[in-house]
Amino acid sequence: MKKYIVSALLLLFLPGLAFSEDEKLISDRVENQAKDLDKQIAEMGNKIEKLIRENKLISKSKVKTLPYQTEYRLGPDSKKPQYIEIKKHFYIKDGSFSSYFIGLREKTLRIYISGDKLTKMESVIFSKNYKTLEEEIVTVVDPSPLTEATDDILFSHRYNYKDIVKDKKLSEIPNTVDNPLRNSIKKEFLIPNLNGLHTSLVFIIESRKKDFKDSDAEMSNFLKRSTDY
Repeated sequence: MKKYIVSALLLLFLPGLAFSEDEKLISDRVENQAKDLDKQIAEMGNKIEKLIRENKLISKSKVKTLPYQTEYRLGPDSKKPQYIEIKKHFYIKDGSFSSYFIGLREKTLRIYISGDKLTKMESVIFSKNYKTLEEEIVTVVDPSPLTEATDDILFSHRYNYKDIVKDKKLSEIPNTVDNPLRNSIKKEFLIPNLNGLHTSLVFIIESRKKDFKDSDAEMSNFLKRSTDY
């Protein structure tokens, strides 16, 4: 009789135990993905720092050739710069075939440098509709871009001059099995954003090298022509 009771109890509780085990596996998967994404973010931060250090970008303010709709400057003072700023802007058209612009999307990336060290990264994403006068801005600040600790990344969101979110830490954003929003932000914004920044820096570095080569070639041709007289 006792055996039947034990068997019945096992049948009753085993489905629940199996479900809990499945939930734990999914939860572990979310956590492992978070750690992997943190590692990728830190790796990109270190690649960007190395690129800036090896090419001494913090001391070079003039760039002749830039990617399309991109601005580059050292700020806040070009003579004593604290950061490199790359700004990209995209105009919003009034329909697919229209040449009339009704709005602007803008992304500003600031890379703060102290000596040779990357100390902070800031992204400002701005959007304005000239027709409806709607304006939206999200600011993302990473105070430790070289580490895998991403919990301290801060988010601020303003819509039509009203604060929706103010200095909210990434650690405060949900990352549950049902809603892995924190992982989604890392995967769909933070990492692509860093990749885009790295690509822009590589373009700027290569264009500077080309400008130097072109300058050397122009000087060489000028000297050659001088042998004619």
